[in-house]
Amino acid sequence: FAIGQESKYAQLGQFLDSLAAKDKFLGALLIADQGKPVFQKAVGWADVSSRKPMEINSKLRIGSVTKMMTTVLVFKAIESKKLSLDQKLADFYPQIKNSEKISISHMLQHRSGIFNFTNRLDYNIFRSIPHSEEQLLAMMIEGGSVFEPDSKADYSNSNFVLLTFILEKVYGKPYQKLLQDQILTPLGMKDTVVFGKIAVEKGDTKSYLYNGKWVEDQEAHYTVPLGAGAITATVSDLNVFISALFEGELISKESLESMKDLRDGYGRGLFSFPYYERKSFGHTGGIDGFRAFLAYFPEDKVTLAVLS
Repeated sequence: FAIGQESKYAQLGQFLDSLAAKDKFLGALLIADQGKPVFQKAVGWADVSSRKPMEINSKLRIGSVTKMMTTVLVFKAIESKKLSLDQKLADFYPQIKNSEKISISHMLQHRSGIFNFTNRLDYNIFRSIPHSEEQLLAMMIEGGSVFEPDSKADYSNSNFVLLTFILEKVYGKPYQKLLQDQILTPLGMKDTVVFGKIAVEKGDTKSYLYNGKWVEDQEAHYTVPLGAGAITATVSDLNVFISALFEGELISKESLESMKDLRDGYGRGLFSFPYYERKSFGHTGGIDGFRAFLAYFPEDKVTLAVLS
């Protein structure tokens, strides 16, 4: 069996090596079958200047894959009757335009029409500076409503930043604590955190853009993306998370079906990625120079996690 698996993935390993050799990819990739890794490989550098190699347990920022975890927290709050899918944003932020028409469900499915504050032209200037709730709200209010709520779907990080604040309000606890208590500790995800400053000595990976050579990118401050994108993790931890989600260890079957319910291509905190006749569910992510991909094929019980 082991030999069969080795040859099966040999080409993939060679492909990753050749990408790294040509400066096309720095990252880690994991494939798991029923939660157990059958292929994992890291290539390139975690820190280019010190030539610290990328390892399979290197920690990278996962960007919007964070939204899957935030969605799980929202459904846990719904299951414990702290929130409901049809509850209106006006209960929390009446100052936001159309808040009386926007539900928790609309926000999870990007159907709110709330301006995406990360689309601002000055995003690259402000993303590395700490922000307060008031400052982020002011940007969303200034951006106004882009379309009538529920008339279509359009991706907006504002939805998940607002959901972060709402979760903190209904529980009276910070997002990191909710994440720790409800997801990370129960699943033993020891390498997943709301990020701070990148610390290579603690296993973090630096953020790079490629411009003829690898150039360090600036780091977003966690107070900007929050529950829309402020998590650092390993490919192993992402596998643990998505396997547990689809095996019913985190939320009820009904809640998971609600996440997978696609309208205009958007689920609630999920997307669907077709692969020939098969279909997976998951999310992509991008923050600073980091890119992430996490998907699960429910019929095959196969996970694909890529952090780069």
